[in-house]
Amino acid sequence: MRDIFLLFGILLFFSCSREVTELPALLPEEVNGFQVVWRKNVTSEQKNVIRSFLQHMVKVEGGRFVLGATPEQHGWARSNEYPPCHVCLSDFYICKYEVSEEEYMTIVDDPRASTYSRLSLSWEDWFLFIQILQEMSGVRFDFPTEAQWEYAARGGIYSKGYIFPGSNNLEEVWTDSEKEGSSVPNELGLYNMADLKSEWCKDRYESYIGDRYYVDRYVAEGEHQVVRGGNYKCSGETSEYLNGYGGDSFGYYKSPGTLLSPFDFRYCRSTARSYYYVPSESLNGSGNSYYIGCRLVINQ
Repeated sequence: MRDIFLLFGILLFFSCSREVTELPALLPEEVNGFQVVWRKNVTSEQKNVIRSFLQHMVKVEGGRFVLGATPEQHGWARSNEYPPCHVCLSDFYICKYEVSEEEYMTIVDDPRASTYSRLSLSWEDWFLFIQILQEMSGVRFDFPTEAQWEYAARGGIYSKGYIFPGSNNLEEVWTDSEKEGSSVPNELGLYNMADLKSEWCKDRYESYIGDRYYVDRYVAEGEHQVVRGGNYKCSGETSEYLNGYGGDSFGYYKSPGTLLSPFDFRYCRSTARSYYYVPSESLNGSGNSYYIGCRLVINQ
């Protein structure tokens, strides 16, 4: 009988030992109020990049606003900014800074990173990047919708009605430097929405419809991907504006994947809209996608 109890004790010991070794190697971590559950094979460098994204998230209190050409924009607005429409947004978080190429390369094992000094990244490349972030951390990173981007660029509930994100003076919010944080932040403390790179949005392109009221507007279908914001190649020169195709062509592409001009300062305005053809083939080898980056959001 004693031998039976001894055998039972040995089996129980090894059974408990197995249970202990099968516990998760890593427990959830809280970063700036966000719960992170790390995948086991995430490197310390990748964790630091994701922690940086989370630490720089700014909470944007939702509300109702006018999307499109409001009165302060009328001197420069194009036809695709009309008619303005009313949008009500829920709260969300948006990063103070764009994702840098170094951060992208740390997260994604991209063979092009060792081939080119600068990456030409399509919307599909950034979509994959965001999926990888989600898998690594369990956090629901995403692109901003077009409405979220414009609302944040305007300063959210703290908006002062500026023409550009954070100022009526382009020189305060734009620089030809490629360094993040080099411009003056807007009312929400967001940097480089008028310079550095233009930014992909989650939406497909659609013309505004008058007399419409949207709740958390998002356009899922269409041939073109929305691009917002100025980039470091924009300038205060008005030659492109004065000599444009009919005076109403900036922000469009004369053929899929062909940017008319990345130098027009009107790109820097909070309401300026442009788009890019969806298939990634149109971006391969195209210098224009050098000027388009990504800013992360987290929806509640």
